Amino acid sequence: MSGDLTFEMDHVEGFIRVRGTGIWTPEQASVHFVKLRQAVEGLRAIRQPVLVLVDLTAADLQPTAVAEAVRHGTARVYRDADFVAVVVASILLGIQMKRASSARNIALFGGMAQALDWLAQRRVEMRV
Repeated sequence: MSGDLTFEMDHVEGFIRVRGTGIWTPEQASVHFVKLRQAVEGLRAIRQPVLVLVDLTAADLQPTAVAEAVRHGTARVYRDADFVAVVVASILLGIQMKRASSARNIALFGGMAQALDWLAQRRVEMRV
């Protein structure tokens, strides 16, 4: 099953929404993180830390080479103060992404509402 990785800026909520579907190639993951890094750096100029919502509810367990590309990509994108909420339908995918991610503040969720609440709380804490 082929997959896709996309993202968009959610200016209303103040975070980046990433969506991954299917199975990615290492090249797709690498290109995605190059583009994501550019977007994050632009947002960093306005707001720090950066908040990210990753929707992987339609993604599958990824090949080892893709997990390695995720590891390298997240290491280049995220800083220690950033917050990343990952929504997954599969516990195995969640474990894989948490292990592969270099993000320090990453949290896994089984539902979108919980992830949005967690990010909203982080946003409130940032203002205090």
